[in-house]
Amino acid sequence: MPPIAARHLLLPRAARVALLCVALALLAACSPYKVAGDHLMRFSEKVIVPHELGGNDLGIGCQAVLSWTAPGIAFEQVGTDVRQIAVLLELTAGVCNEIKALESELAFLRAMRAQQPYVAQDARIEQKRALAVAARRQYSAYRRFLAHYGTPTEGRCPAFGNDFDELVYMIGMLAGVQAMINDAQTGQFISVPRDIAPAITHMVNCIDGEKWWDIPNGVRAAIWHTIPLFAPPDVNAMEIMERVAERGERDGVRLGHVIWAMASVNSGDTASAKRAIRDFSSPPPDFAPNPKYRILDAVAGEILLAVSDRIWTEQTGHRTPVSGLGTFPDDAPKRAGDIDDLLSPEGAD
Repeated sequence: MPPIAARHLLLPRAARVALLCVALALLAACSPYKVAGDHLMRFSEKVIVPHELGGNDLGIGCQAVLSWTAPGIAFEQVGTDVRQIAVLLELTAGVCNEIKALESELAFLRAMRAQQPYVAQDARIEQKRALAVAARRQYSAYRRFLAHYGTPTEGRCPAFGNDFDELVYMIGMLAGVQAMINDAQTGQFISVPRDIAPAITHMVNCIDGEKWWDIPNGVRAAIWHTIPLFAPPDVNAMEIMERVAERGERDGVRLGHVIWAMASVNSGDTASAKRAIRDFSSPPPDFAPNPKYRILDAVAGEILLAVSDRIWTEQTGHRTPVSGLGTFPDDAPKRAGDIDDLLSPEGAD
């Protein structure tokens, strides 16, 4: 038997196991991998995200996001909270796949005009595969968004700590909308829940529209326009979206034009989509992209160019001509000036 003093220091087996578990948990929390992951997330929030938001090259942004998403999210395995950064990464990765899907859609339209059914069918399959990947990534972003901020309920909002918190919240809402739209175009291959739309109509009330270019109102109006069942009576959703576009133009972030154009396309209103593109392509002389969020205006331009490319390819077999954004194949030809006007004294000046 051990001495009496030592015997009192011995703990029951269950207590020793509990202490061992606590020690292991503390060691895991202080592991060099978790420390590195935590620092990396803070560095991403304070340096990488602001740098990327201030850029204007979507192609480079896509390459960076696609190469960084998997290793960045992997830090979740060592206890780092990656949810906010993952929302941004996975939404952007989905947008990059939407661009890939567009190329396949344009190939489909060209093949249909050329009466090549097998080529058209193959391009359509390729398009749906790309959209399915986009929907999967964006739905994953939306689920992480919910895991971080909680399931939304009417009249209840999370407490935001800073602008980054609000930005991620807004991006998370957009991820849910995009996941739903892209999944619908695949025939619900991913089975994204359809109740995202009404949930987001509650979420938008949590965002300060005055600070974020009135985008929350635009998102809600787009849902009302696309699914009139959710709209209050006597609300003109299209007018709201046009006002949101005007507001974004004043602040140098024209995401409102994208909301206006995409809602129009989804409801089959090509004429309204054209108006949104024309308005975007002819900003006021004093317009300048917001330097803090230049990439968002660049993304808006790419998306609207994609909408324009669809219209041009359907009607002509080729995409929008260089410097042709805001023009369309069925535009009335410009009237040539009268030769007499050119020869008059006024015309000669």
